[in-house]
Amino acid sequence: MPKTTSKILCSVCRHPAREAIEAALLQGETRKSISQSYGISPWTLTRHKKHMDQYQQRIHTSPAHDAVQSQRQCLCDLQNLALEIIKKAKKGKDPAAALAGIREFVRLTTLLAKLPEGGAQTRENDFLHSSTWRELRTAILAALEPYPESRLAVIHALQSLHK
Repeated sequence: MPKTTSKILCSVCRHPAREAIEAALLQGETRKSISQSYGISPWTLTRHKKHMDQYQQRIHTSPAHDAVQSQRQCLCDLQNLALEIIKKAKKGKDPAAALAGIREFVRLTTLLAKLPEGGAQTRENDFLHSSTWRELRTAILAALEPYPESRLAVIHALQSLHK
């Protein structure tokens, strides 16, 4: 959580929609748009973004950040391997192998989502509600169109992640 230089948290840090505001800032939404959406002045957002950036800079220079990045890379490598298995299974029309590869890919994606982002603990729900996850779900389900039983099993597995 970003900390201000004073002992009093800024109005964005105290705002009930702080996470959404920070996400909008990080996604490059204009300060004017954010300020209109959340009733906060653009100047307040500029100040908050500054101490958010300072906090992120401290995180990215820590040894814990390096360890997390190493773990993240290993999981990404395993994800790529799972994708290769899915592709080979799809070419060989082997729905059981495709389903096993997809289950592994989903498991690895869930582990990645649980890894601290930049050394700070993330919330699993942030990933589960992200556009990246929506795109991934859509791609997985589209790839399983020719295999209705496997597709249904994946849908059930994905729904269990949201509980």
